[in-house]
Amino acid sequence: MKNFKSIVSIEPLQLKPTALQRLAYNLENNNEYYPPDLPPEVAQYKNYTPRSLDKILMDLEDGNIDHITFLEWIYCIYAKQEWDREHSSEQRLATSRLVWENAIGNDMLKQRLCSRLAYYYDGNKKVLAPSFVETFSTLSDVVGDDDLTVSVLLQFRKRDPLLPLAQLSLAEELTPKNLFITAQLPSNLSIINDVLEYVVTAFSQSKLQQNHAAWLVQCLEDMTVEQEISAVETLLKNVSAEIGGQFTNLVTWLQNNYGSRTTASKWNRLSSEGKSALRQWFGSANYRDFQRLVDLVASQLPDKDEEEHPEKNQLISRKYFWEQYSNQFKRIRVLLPQSSVNVVGNQFVQNIDILQDDGSEETEICIFDFGDCFVVEFFRGSGSETRIFNRFQYPNIEQELFESSQLSVKRLRALGGKVHDHKYLWQIYCERWLRERRIVPNPGTTYFKRRNKHNPNQPYRDPYDPQKGLREPDADKQSKRKEVLRRWQREIERLEREAKY
Repeated sequence: MKNFKSIVSIEPLQLKPTALQRLAYNLENNNEYYPPDLPPEVAQYKNYTPRSLDKILMDLEDGNIDHITFLEWIYCIYAKQEWDREHSSEQRLATSRLVWENAIGNDMLKQRLCSRLAYYYDGNKKVLAPSFVETFSTLSDVVGDDDLTVSVLLQFRKRDPLLPLAQLSLAEELTPKNLFITAQLPSNLSIINDVLEYVVTAFSQSKLQQNHAAWLVQCLEDMTVEQEISAVETLLKNVSAEIGGQFTNLVTWLQNNYGSRTTASKWNRLSSEGKSALRQWFGSANYRDFQRLVDLVASQLPDKDEEEHPEKNQLISRKYFWEQYSNQFKRIRVLLPQSSVNVVGNQFVQNIDILQDDGSEETEICIFDFGDCFVVEFFRGSGSETRIFNRFQYPNIEQELFESSQLSVKRLRALGGKVHDHKYLWQIYCERWLRERRIVPNPGTTYFKRRNKHNPNQPYRDPYDPQKGLREPDADKQSKRKEVLRRWQREIERLEREAKY
């Protein structure tokens, strides 16, 4: 134990505020204050009488720019409006042109003039002399629209500036607010909020690219709730699902904010037309993911002796079949064996999950959410089937299919469901099978694409009637299908028995 009593105490320093005492004494007795002397290297304060604007402008006209101080430039901008009232139109414009000319090489002066000009265009006419507004071309003609500040102001001064400013925002990939900030212009202008209402129009009229969609998402985040809902309605009306579904980041944002099952979603704020269009957007985006996966898997199946790999035809046939239902997909889940993850994982942007290895033949699996029903599509293997589950008949099926991290081929087969084949003429019967469960093709469908093995780039187009479905095959073809189907039925029953034990 240390003996703290042995620690030597130190006497506190005896500091006295003599300077403060002397100052207090002088103020109390003489009512005088004498500041201390500054060090000799510090410039001594001198009284300075501000110059009149006439003298400042005289130096400007004589070319004595070095005589004009920073504060005098500010004063010139501030007082010019009153000075103009007492001088001729020729003098007003001539002196303002000289100020703009000097702003070309003086960033401080340029920034202050342009900021006030922005306020002027925004409706505050008292902040800048009209002569500066009339002579802005003195700067803009020299600097040009390569200068962002000038470019923004050139759009701002147009009779209808909102769409041009939205288009400039898109070109710069900046939100309207960030456009003005980057241009060193005020960010509290009322027009910035108005420009937001035109960003969807600018987007829909552009050559749509992924970076444009990312820009639109940023703009949507800057909007009020009412602005955002209106913008989304306009977007869904003006941009088709086939085009909009390409933009993964935009679709993801819509799903997070307007998905029908998303927490705190604004789905119910959309019109019936908006809801219908949004469903098509989601469906198109999900089908694109399915299509991309099929193409990647098919490209990895090697042909032998110029003979096409047998599973490749099946995969591409399914891609064509499900294209007729593309607008109906609410979401998909992709499950891949580890070997496929190693091959296609880096090329596939959609989130993927790994199938648990249970000794089954390797296959990729896609799960489609059609609302009341879920479809499980087995890509390859001796079963290579489609299974369908009704959410009302299988109360926990949604959680099992979309949330479980322990899914395997056998586990999915053990869940049961109704089963359909992919054997000879399967498209005709699968369409009917789905229709009986109220899963119908996209509105306006008049034909089903079917792969043309001899000319893959020119698929067959089988006529489709919404009331009758695809045409019934003749008796010989039906007989052939029954024979093929019997063999497949025995195989699928064997696989289901294995899955349960």
